[in-house]
Formats: sequence, structure tokens, C-alpha cells
Amino acid sequence: MERNIKNELFFITIIFFVIGIINISFSILGLFCFIYPFILYFKYKDRIWCKYFCPRAGFLGKVINKVSFNLKPPKWLFSENVKEFAIYYFIINFIFVIFSTVMVALHRLYPMNYLRFFIIFKIPLQFPQILSINLPSYIIHFGYRIYSMMFTSIVIGSILGIIFKPRTWCGVCPIYTVTVKKKKR
Repeated sequence: MERNIKNELFFITIIFFVIGIINISFSILGLFCFIYPFILYFKYKDRIWCKYFCPRAGFLGKVINKVSFNLKPPKWLFSENVKEFAIYYFIINFIFVIFSTVMVALHRLYPMNYLRFFIIFKIPLQFPQILSINLPSYIIHFGYRIYSMMFTSIVIGSILGIIFKPRTWCGVCPIYTVTVKKKKR
């Protein structure tokens, strides 16, 4: 792991959001950013994903860096309470994603065909789908849910990065928090 290619991979974040406009089912590829960091962590016992590969960190460092006010973030932002909130939010959100997708597959819930910010706020925007693919409704639902999770985190990360230092999000990111080695006191 000689070279930090993270800053060169920022375009993956942009591509992810573009392919969701092409067809929302492609958003399922976002699972890679949820699963692969842990595979790397368990293999190397280090934050290899955060240090070298995270496309969101690359996006924040490369794109948001250009518009950032570069203010020092407040200490409370990196408190254990904020980090735990971020972890629990994403765990709960992912559980909602899985269970709601199963319920759609079982025809017990209508599929979601719109974006949400956080878990509950419907984004009042007709989401274009350039390529029409005939897929089961649960795949489309799952795509919207994954896209919504990624959209929420990139918006929060971008706002934090514009106001404070560009990669402020990285300090509260659930992947970082779970994979960082705790310092012995």
C-alpha cells in the first residue's frame, strides 16, 4: 500500500451519483463502500480503506477543498456521542433498507421510488431515469434506499467540508469510527 490513490478515486463518488440517474438499480454498487472497508480491516487490521481508497474522502479532499472555508471544526463534533449517533443512524438505516426490501419482495410493502434525506424526509424531486430496465420492484426499492443513504452522507460531508475543513466528515464517518484502533488510556 505504497501510494495513496484516494485523491485520484474522487471521481467514483461522482460516477456513483450519475449512474443512479442512469438507472437507480445501479446504486446497489454502493454496497461496495459499506462492505469492502470491513473486508480490508479484517484482513490488514488497519484503516486501509480510509487511508487509501475511500472515494468520498477523495471527493471531499479534491472537490470540496476548493470551496471550503477551512474553519477548525468544534471539538464536540468528534465527541463519542456524535460518533455513536452516526454509527447507530447508519445501522438503523441499513436495517430499514434490508427489512423494507424484504417486505417489498414479499409484496407486503409498496416499493419506494423516490429519494429520502436521512430516513424520513422525502426529497421533493422527480428523479430522472435515463435507462429503463425492467427489474423486480424490490431491486428498484433497494437501489433508491442505498442511493438515499449515500446521498445523505455526501450532503452532510459536503456541508461539514464547506464550513469546516474539507474532510471533517471523515472524523465522524461510521467506517472510520468502527475501524479506528482505540488508544489505551
